[in-house]
Amino acid sequence: MYPQYAPQIDNATNPSLSADYYVTKITLGKTWGVFLPLGERHRLFTFGVGVGINYIEGNYQINVCDPYLISTETSGDYRKGFCLKKTELYSAKVNHFSTEINMPFKMYSYIGDLFEFNFVEVDWQISSPSEDLKKDNLLVPNFQYRSFKFFSALVHF
Repeated sequence: MYPQYAPQIDNATNPSLSADYYVTKITLGKTWGVFLPLGERHRLFTFGVGVGINYIEGNYQINVCDPYLISTETSGDYRKGFCLKKTELYSAKVNHFSTEINMPFKMYSYIGDLFEFNFVEVDWQISSPSEDLKKDNLLVPNFQYRSFKFFSALVHF
């Protein structure tokens, strides 16, 4: 798809691609949800869908590693990776407005007067790339964020 990068990839003994990125995102949106009420303060299976607009600013690089090694030691559920003999293939700034979809889910919530407790909470946000980035035929990242919290507490002021 991008033949201009073939020589750098072919010259590597054990090539792997990696990406480095640093971005800041500000989002403004609205989310609607439904839940199964259990009494006045208890909610089961809260599911929501939201839309918004965001501004993403930062940069990203696509690299060839020769090789990319993965540690045998775990840190939680993850293993650390190491990009050796890193060669940058592509670099770009990301400064654009885009649309976003938000999908939260909470298995159980207790809603108090000044606080909220949530158990098993997942939040998924998907941002679409800017049309300007697509027009330039660049390697365009799709920014997705998913978080999982076994327990969370919110305090309302």
